[in-house]
Amino acid sequence: MKKPLREKPIIFLDIETTGLDPTHHEIIEVATRSVGGFGHRVHKLWSIRIKPKHIERAHPKALEINGYNEVDWEGAPTIEEVVPLIREHLRGGVLCGHNIKFDVGFIKQAYEDHSDRGMGFHHTIDTVTLAYEHLAPLGLDSLSLHNICNFLGISNDGEHTAAADVDRCYKVYRKLTRAGTLDRLKWRWDNAMRGKLKRG
Repeated sequence: MKKPLREKPIIFLDIETTGLDPTHHEIIEVATRSVGGFGHRVHKLWSIRIKPKHIERAHPKALEINGYNEVDWEGAPTIEEVVPLIREHLRGGVLCGHNIKFDVGFIKQAYEDHSDRGMGFHHTIDTVTLAYEHLAPLGLDSLSLHNICNFLGISNDGEHTAAADVDRCYKVYRKLTRAGTLDRLKWRWDNAMRGKLKRG
């Protein structure tokens, strides 16, 4: 029996990659946080590193950003081993991420390359869109996850690791979907004060 949409978990997803092209670069880290359907408070965090097969194709800037090094990735499983785990952790959920199309594009490519089944259909939620809708009118001038977190008072510690980024995305989603008038007034005020300090 098909689950009603309101009972499907929201699965926050983040990946780290060796570049921007899913047909040429590779996923080297995946994290998900599953939050039960509306009215539920079940939270499960899953994170795993993946050993790249073609590190020679990696873009140096991507590796600099996500902190890849051979020591930390030594003994990590291959993408072939991880694809079934990814499928299990994404099953039956609504996917949410920051620029979620990027993550989904790489996951789809991984399924096509290393699985006999496609990704299937998932509804998606993008925190970029949420931030534009809720925060741009209050003075947000950049839709990067780093700047959105600064605007909302969310810590950026550990950014550009999949586990930290999926957690930041979850916190952004929570704040924006539950914001009231007082929250918006506070964010507008805090942003104005930051601007004064910069000019000061």
